Amino acid sequence: MLPAHVVDKLTPDMRNVHETILMKEKLLLKEINPSYPIVIAKVPTGFGFVNTYPANLMFIRYEDIFRLLHMQQLDRNLVRLVSLSMAHDIAMENTAHIAIMDPFYMTPATTQNEQAFLAKYIKDFLVLNKDKKCFVIPYFRELKYCTLLLFHPYHSHVTYLDSGLDKEKDFTDVKSTLDKALSGFIAEIGVDKLRHEKKVKGCHVCYHITKFPCLKQSADDNGMEAWFAILQMRAVVRSQNDLLLPSGLQGNFVNMSDTTDENMTYYVVYHGRVPGVYEDWEDCRRQVHRFSGNSYKGYTTLEEAETRYANFRAGQRREMWRTPFIVMLLAATASLVYYVIVV
Repeated sequence: MLPAHVVDKLTPDMRNVHETILMKEKLLLKEINPSYPIVIAKVPTGFGFVNTYPANLMFIRYEDIFRLLHMQQLDRNLVRLVSLSMAHDIAMENTAHIAIMDPFYMTPATTQNEQAFLAKYIKDFLVLNKDKKCFVIPYFRELKYCTLLLFHPYHSHVTYLDSGLDKEKDFTDVKSTLDKALSGFIAEIGVDKLRHEKKVKGCHVCYHITKFPCLKQSADDNGMEAWFAILQMRAVVRSQNDLLLPSGLQGNFVNMSDTTDENMTYYVVYHGRVPGVYEDWEDCRRQVHRFSGNSYKGYTTLEEAETRYANFRAGQRREMWRTPFIVMLLAATASLVYYVIVV
């Protein structure tokens, strides 16, 4: 389906999708009356996703998969499928500070006609994940247009990552919905938990940044907002993974930082291949191998080891100056004796 040079650049999972669909297409071409296949994905339970009928199933048409592979306009179901897949991975990996909300209800029809219901749904999701700081929400302002929202409720802040070329967009309904969700969230957790707050007529509202500079479409990419929303979503999650280490690694570094000098032995190599201070015994052993005598010594603190080695080096320098001076003095004495005898 794709050119060879494009297939070579596919990731293993995308290559698997490509080969599976290609094989299915070849089988369908051999049939006299081929059926039109549809891929059905079931929404998992226990992750806060919308899993009641009709949202419990996602129907992905073959046409949508071809559009996915050829980087054309994406269907809303595909964006939801990718969002839930990433949200599932975040939950399973216990990634801190970030959560992705199921975007099933994030449409203009719901924000206009069922605003109270949607605000409660968003509020419940925020409360369920109140240990998170950033909430990623795809919003479909039209069927083919998708804007990625980054909601930071503890800072009363919403950033709109919009890649569309048209400058004027109406976000009035979704703004009102998010403001109501924030008020409900604050009522649940308490206003003292907020880092920043904004009030209008006594009600908590969000700072809405609708013209945030982000990756924009070119003139030929009109209608590709869903693609850009997915790319931006992956970039946001990746940035969190880069900045935050898993809890296991964090524990290792905490243990390393708690290590004291009493738990370690420092070795000073006085006579060896490369004299100096060593923390590892194997490194020290390699330096003093085949050297006889008192070639090294262990110390319990790094400060003591460095001081001993510095004193040893200073003594060496004094010996270096003392030996030539004695030789010169002996030579001068010998010359004087010779001069006296001869004279």
